[in-house]
Amino acid sequence: MNSEPDDDFGLLSEADLAELDRILDDRSGGCYGAPALHGMLVASVIGPEPIPTEQLLRSALTPGDRVASDIEDFPESAWVEEKVDEWLHRIDRVFREQPRAFAPLVYQLKLDEGDATPDPQAWCRGFLDGMEYHEEDWNPFFKSRNGFGILAPILLSAHGGQWEMEDIPNPFENLDLTADQICEVVQVSILGIESFWKRYHQDPGSTQMIQEPGRNEPCFCGSGKKYKHCCGLVA
Repeated sequence: MNSEPDDDFGLLSEADLAELDRILDDRSGGCYGAPALHGMLVASVIGPEPIPTEQLLRSALTPGDRVASDIEDFPESAWVEEKVDEWLHRIDRVFREQPRAFAPLVYQLKLDEGDATPDPQAWCRGFLDGMEYHEEDWNPFFKSRNGFGILAPILLSAHGGQWEMEDIPNPFENLDLTADQICEVVQVSILGIESFWKRYHQDPGSTQMIQEPGRNEPCFCGSGKKYKHCCGLVA
């Protein structure tokens, strides 16, 4: 296993990411890549229950026109499983030790030369895929105050900026956000989700634990800022 630098942001090395992305793209028929897998792994780490590694691999290595089934052996299968386990460990470590250093993998694979614009769509789709595995277990989050508002940037980004919920107003309709700003909002959303489940697991029976702090109270992510100036910006 590779060494773990303090500034890895919960990511693998660039070489490992490039090779993993190549394998995922090939095995899934272009349906999954490293950004989407990272999103799913983050949902497993910070969500209500971990997703079994076997299920993570099945989802990421199965072409979109097929139902996820047992993983077929292929030359790099042991290496992929090793890297997924390593990545889960790195993600878990960054959220335990320095959650605000976390960074989602939001690069776009087919950029024009010289264009470094981030694209969070694949990452957000992967995160939502991860949520679906323990779908019912996410109910406490959705029932909490502002839970849906915290998830909204991820929902919007997963659908390419299109708001697909006709019965719910688009909270970002009047905002003209750049791609970098959208990625920052997604990152704050993840901090809010992670903090919710951390508090919920400490005391799942307490209604206080499943509500967001008041606007002028300290933010639950530990930044020291008021909630309205930190994770409350999303909600």
